[in-house]
Amino acid sequence: MVAKVKDELNVQELHLVCHNVNTRGLIFYTKLGFKPYLVEKKTNHTGQTIAGIRMKLSV
Repeated sequence: MVAKVKDELNVQELHLVCHNVNTRGLIFYTKLGFKPYLVEKKTNHTGQTIAGIRMKLSV
């Protein structure tokens, strides 16, 4: 997917948000090379406060 957006769409960076409760996702995206750059306070569907961790990957 990363190669496709780089080669076919000429995308420079990919951005995503992963919540702090999604440990498996955070580990996975880090292994792919994504780096965190911002933490935002969010509220989940039950009203609990969680962190939205913005991550980016330069391609």
